[in-house]
Amino acid sequence: MKIKHKLTGDEIEVSRLKWDDEYLPKRLEDVYDIIEEDSVLVRKILDNGDRKPYRKFDRDHALRMVKSNPMKYDFIEIELTEDEKLDIILRELNNAYPGYLYVIDYANQKFNSSTREEQIFVDRLREDNLAKSLGNPDHRMQITTKGIKVVQNGGYLKWVKDSQEKGENERTAYQPDDKFTDNDRDAVSEKLDELSKKLERLEMGQKLIYDDIIDEIEELKTLTKVLGKKNWTETLKGKFIQWGLGELSDKGIELIIETFKDEKLLKS
Repeated sequence: MKIKHKLTGDEIEVSRLKWDDEYLPKRLEDVYDIIEEDSVLVRKILDNGDRKPYRKFDRDHALRMVKSNPMKYDFIEIELTEDEKLDIILRELNNAYPGYLYVIDYANQKFNSSTREEQIFVDRLREDNLAKSLGNPDHRMQITTKGIKVVQNGGYLKWVKDSQEKGENERTAYQPDDKFTDNDRDAVSEKLDELSKKLERLEMGQKLIYDDIIDEIEELKTLTKVLGKKNWTETLKGKFIQWGLGELSDKGIELIIETFKDEKLLKS
């Protein structure tokens, strides 16, 4: 299996046995993230024919065990969760050449996924703004700036875990009196989508800046679940100022102001 150091980014190959070794001074999982593995679950065959899960091994190791003791061991594939599959897909998107990946084709070949599951991968990558579709077909996708940052910071699984912990902490620490209703959030989300499309049509010639702003727009959607209207509106105004400092054309700033002017839903 291939692992990557969480701080330095160095990649090394280790066995599954080494990864699971509980007697090391420091567990590898505390220092490294798994980026590639081909492990299976080895089972012991009991006298009555039942199978008892034993432990995970590299596939080659498991094959040798079964070959030498076919009456004692067998193995089964380890079923990955949807999030684990998305983590693999996002890393593949990050390494894709020439810059895009046919996500549905990749998922079918890699995981033998169902049509429904393959579309879920496309939808979740797009909804989380980790990748964007490049026209038709919509599953020809390119990683976004946000997606690259997620990979660089430990991958999709870590991002999901950090997001959940952050959400729990924020809900516990801060309870605004002027919360957005579900209808308010939907209306704001529509306005932000409208703004995103307007900005995309502008000939800004600054792709990185545009992607960064789209990331900020997605963050603003998320913040409607955490902040009250007053604080969210102040955050929005701060974004306007931030985006206006040489990053957007005057036309871009006009579009932002026009989209949100006189919005009653932002009032308590």
